[in-house]
Amino acid sequence: MAAATLVSSDEFLALPRTGGIKRERIDGEVVEVEVGKRVHEWPKTILARELTLQLGRRSRWQVISEIQFRLGGETDVFPDVGLISRERLLSQRGEFLEDSPEIPIEVVSSETAQRLQTKLDLYFQYGALEAWVLYPNTKKLVRHLPDGSATTFGPNDIFSSPLVPEFQIRVGDLFLD
Repeated sequence: MAAATLVSSDEFLALPRTGGIKRERIDGEVVEVEVGKRVHEWPKTILARELTLQLGRRSRWQVISEIQFRLGGETDVFPDVGLISRERLLSQRGEFLEDSPEIPIEVVSSETAQRLQTKLDLYFQYGALEAWVLYPNTKKLVRHLPDGSATTFGPNDIFSSPLVPEFQIRVGDLFLD
């Protein structure tokens, strides 16, 4: 992971785009994360597809992927996948989505535990109702709640959320064998 640099929102937006690198800005610090590796992209793609298929067109949820969210003035993040209510999505008028998706979803392949915890804290500070974190190396999914509690689902468990009762999936089906 590259060294971080403090930048303003305007400086962040002016950074040149580089293939294979995703940048986020957390508390003014630019963080570069390598993207495109199969271990990261596979579960992200499967989850986005399954959410879209199972939720359908009439769901209150919109599946998003790699969309920029501005959390306050110093943080710009791109959740790997997420769910945002159609009402909130339609109420957004700016260039970027403000605040957190109600359910941000992260796939951990290169992020440090400290950086992930910082992102989870920020998601909850800016309106997330829960967060899902997928761990490809252990084939687990952890559902985090704003109160700090978390529930871990193993590869043979069926994952579902009370917020999205129409969705369920066997956790192991999200990962490569």
